[in-house]
Amino acid sequence: MPIFAEPNFTGNGLDEAIAGVTQSVPVFTPMFLFFIFCVTFITGYKKQRETTGFADAPLWGTIAGVVTSMVALLMSLKQGLIQLEILIIPIVITLGFGVWLFSSRDR
Repeated sequence: MPIFAEPNFTGNGLDEAIAGVTQSVPVFTPMFLFFIFCVTFITGYKKQRETTGFADAPLWGTIAGVVTSMVALLMSLKQGLIQLEILIIPIVITLGFGVWLFSSRDR
C-alpha cells in the first residue's frame, strides 16, 4: 500500500503534477519556500561577507523574504498549490526583517 498517490505527469502539465504532490504531501510547499529563503539568505550573506568583510543579516533577511514572497505569490496563481496560511507567512517574515532593517540603521 503506497503512502501517497503518484502524481499524473501526462496530459495536464507540470503544475497539475505539483498540485497533486502538494495535496498528497502538505508539507511540500512550506519546505520548498523555506529552501528558497535559506538559499537566498545564506548565499547573499556569505557573498557579502567575502567581498566586504562584513555581512548585513537584516538586509539579506529582507531580500530573502521578498524573493520568497514573490515565489509564494506566483504559486498562489494555481488553484490548490498553496494555502492562504502558507502565503501569509513569508509576507510576515518579510515585514519582520524589514522592521529590523530600518530600525537597526543609524540615522
